[in-house]
Amino acid sequence: MWQMALSCLCFNHYTNHTTTMKSINYWQILEGIEVNVLFFEYLCNQYIRKLHAINMAQENPQYTLFEWLRFPLIVGVVFIHCVGGPIDVESINFSHLSGTDWYDLIRIAFSNVLPRVCVPLFFFISGYLFYTRLSQWDWQVYAEKLKKRAKTILVPYLLWITIAIAYQCSILMVKEGWPAVSSFFAEHGYWHLYWDCYELDPVKLSWTGMEVHSSTPFHYALWFLRDLMIMMLFTPCFHILFKRLKIWGLLLLAVNYVSNIGAFLPELLPTPLLFYGAGVYFQMKNWDLTQCFKRCEWLIHCISFLLFAICLRYNSFYTETGNLFFPFFVMAGSMSVICIATRCIRHNILNSTFIPLSKYSFFIYLSHCVMILPVVLAFIAKIVKPSNPYAMIACYFMAPILTISICLLLAIGIKRTMPRLYNILTGGR
Repeated sequence: MWQMALSCLCFNHYTNHTTTMKSINYWQILEGIEVNVLFFEYLCNQYIRKLHAINMAQENPQYTLFEWLRFPLIVGVVFIHCVGGPIDVESINFSHLSGTDWYDLIRIAFSNVLPRVCVPLFFFISGYLFYTRLSQWDWQVYAEKLKKRAKTILVPYLLWITIAIAYQCSILMVKEGWPAVSSFFAEHGYWHLYWDCYELDPVKLSWTGMEVHSSTPFHYALWFLRDLMIMMLFTPCFHILFKRLKIWGLLLLAVNYVSNIGAFLPELLPTPLLFYGAGVYFQMKNWDLTQCFKRCEWLIHCISFLLFAICLRYNSFYTETGNLFFPFFVMAGSMSVICIATRCIRHNILNSTFIPLSKYSFFIYLSHCVMILPVVLAFIAKIVKPSNPYAMIACYFMAPILTISICLLLAIGIKRTMPRLYNILTGGR
């Protein structure tokens, strides 16, 4: 009906002109009607999408919380990758801090301690969202979810590792020729490039003294997606665990996370097991994340600050002492971040910034490590050439800001000019 009404309006608009009916070009009238109809349909679709988002936010406060969190969490991930060289915490003179000491402390705080809650929170969010509609277990729903994640996670995982390999091979080809490329594949192995090409440092120790190893594919940031896909396959196990042991199952995973006792495989690390499992458990219990920490919020903040100070002093999990306190900081810090985000949303702080930018967070995650961050770091080292500790501090913050800005410009540009390519690169997100 609205299409007929719009057509009549457009026709009346043309017939009211001073020109005679004989001079009217009816093809132009029809084209004008078609353009107006399509534009009106576009406006209706946009309005429906906004209404859907508002309804989702009202019915499920976690939806807004997750949307708000995604962008600052990915900023934290970029800061982790901008840490620079190794830090010797024993060389820091805490009684009389020099410029170099401040530089090291800032890097510890903003790369080794504070942003270390970001990846666990991403696991938590993923577990919470994946378990939606699975409280009463349904294999058909589970299969549908796996099929959808194959497009949104597996395809970008394989594609971006291939892009990283192609980029590296092109550099080797230009600099050293084909023998360097063939030795590259011989050294790393074809399968390992997509699964466990590198081993992360440092090697942690469990409470029993067992070494805990962790690996990454060639695109080192994508270990998260690899482990996330494994967790999704293990979701039925989480369902059985929490249905039978209830809260004790979650506590068992927490003990495993703190102690590293059950870390037998690099792809079954305690971090994804606990935080993805916690997301499943919170969804199973239908707990409101915006309310469940409200009574003990300030206690959580105090504990988080105390543990942050200890991890800052002992350089996170890079020292034996820091490694004892680091898991407790991540658990308390994750809850603290949720409380802070909830307060910000309630008081409309940065809502108009973080929520619109959240749709680009996955592209930033996928793209920043491949070529953008290395180019930015090389630019700062060769062009800026920081010559003193305070210039180094400024360059330390410049690197992630430039990297994120370039990623955002690329994402916006590709999405607007080549939307199909953007959908392929991001798995349709």
